[in-house]
Amino acid sequence: HGNSLSGSLPNTIGNLINLTSLFLYENNFTGLIPSSIVRLINLNYLWLYDNQFTGELPCNICEMEIELDNPSYVKISDNQFCGPYPSCIMDNIGIQDTTNCLSIEESQFYLWDKCYIVADTDSLYQANNGLTGPIPTDICNLINLQYLFLNGNNLSGDIPSEIGNLENLKELYLYDNNLSGTIPPELGNLSNLTHLFLYDNQFTGDLPAELNNLYNLEYLYINNNELSGHLSEDICEIGLNWNNLLQFNMSDNSFCAPYPFCLNDNIGYQDTSSCNNILTIQSTSSKPLINNAYPNPFNPFVNISYDLPQNVFIRVVIYDLAGKVVKILSNGYQGPGQVVFQWDSSNELGMKVSSGAYLCTIQIEDFFETKKIVLMK
Repeated sequence: HGNSLSGSLPNTIGNLINLTSLFLYENNFTGLIPSSIVRLINLNYLWLYDNQFTGELPCNICEMEIELDNPSYVKISDNQFCGPYPSCIMDNIGIQDTTNCLSIEESQFYLWDKCYIVADTDSLYQANNGLTGPIPTDICNLINLQYLFLNGNNLSGDIPSEIGNLENLKELYLYDNNLSGTIPPELGNLSNLTHLFLYDNQFTGDLPAELNNLYNLEYLYINNNELSGHLSEDICEIGLNWNNLLQFNMSDNSFCAPYPFCLNDNIGYQDTSSCNNILTIQSTSSKPLINNAYPNPFNPFVNISYDLPQNVFIRVVIYDLAGKVVKILSNGYQGPGQVVFQWDSSNELGMKVSSGAYLCTIQIEDFFETKKIVLMK
């Protein structure tokens, strides 16, 4: 003490567990007080006054055995500490220069009556704790988070888009809540994510294409929501083992056929009652010429023809309205020229199907079209 020493306190100061007195007053020390100071269990005197320490006092400081509210043992005045001050030291804070507090980045956040220090927080476990209301956006400031467990509560509202800031996140458990709205595309920023559990909520809209960037994903559970639209074939680029039903579940949504080939018909039950309203053409600038299915209605044969300028990969699949594969007519390269496929109303087992409406999906490279065909007997 009483010199012109400068610099900040290292986090390793918490290793000095036999320390009884820490006198650093009347120097030029700066920076934050490391949260590791709480490990100084034998500390009796903490004199830090007349320095240039800044930021918030670590919220876990109240766990220390020292008498923080006693000015004989603790002296921290004449610094630049910012509020809010922990209640255990509120009456012993002294004079602080808070001029620069607005420009200092927050280092800790209170969530559900518990304080989380950014530098120390890599896990947040609040599962099955009766939590209600929206997910606090302050969670998204805990940039060192690797594990976030909020499942089994009564949380509502959207997933905040700021969740994309948690680039170190590996496991995200939000299942069994009342969350709604669309799944934010910012989830695609979480390149380290291995576990994504969003099931048993009320999410709507499409599955964001940005999720296809989650190359390290090992588990994807989005079942029992209200998701809809078409699933892109690009989802197959995710590193999931699509042959293992324990690693993904997409059932009980409203996804429309055709479904990506990697799902191997494991899409599960889908409510396709609204799919007829969204049978749209999604094409690139080089659109192949696809003729109408004829005859339509048909019995028992229907022809699907198209003209191709070159040899390209083509997948033609017949689905029922529940999204189940009935017959794969093509899954390989075809062309150039006119190509005609004929469906004889049989399924993959060679058995004739019943009368009704079916969906014929045609995928040519990144071009996609769905046609509704009707079998009448």
